[in-house]
Amino acid sequence: MINRSLIKDERLSGHTDIQTLFQHGVSFFHYPFRVHLLKRPQSGSVTTKILISVSKKSYRKAVDRNHIKRIIRESFRLHKPQIQTPTDSPGFELLIALVYTPKEIIGFQQMSNKMAGLTSQIVLKFTELPPYPPQVSNNLQEGSNRDTESGQSALFHN
Repeated sequence: MINRSLIKDERLSGHTDIQTLFQHGVSFFHYPFRVHLLKRPQSGSVTTKILISVSKKSYRKAVDRNHIKRIIRESFRLHKPQIQTPTDSPGFELLIALVYTPKEIIGFQQMSNKMAGLTSQIVLKFTELPPYPPQVSNNLQEGSNRDTESGQSALFHN
């Protein structure tokens, strides 16, 4: 039986994790979301962590924001097995931020259909993503020792 629960450890929290995701992650738009992804070395037992955001500027009432987040969370929970199978590569975890962008509230059925398309796109992006932080080869490390004396980093040379 497939485990479709969304446990607390699968929710992205912590200022440094969120800041790293938004600064170093890859982002793209898939209606109704702006999606941010980051592949990094695994820090726990969970391979996928999600953050859901709904703008207070677009939805002034907390009831509306919470309703939208509940719909998103439920549709993600149902489509999570499509993401978890490919992202179970050993040693890596996937951080996902879903930022809800429309000005109108989308119903559960439509959200579920959009989430199905989004999960397949996330799987494609995950296979293409390099892990963060990028691995520095030995040649670059040796060269960076030489270049740091002149105040330049080897990572910025062409």
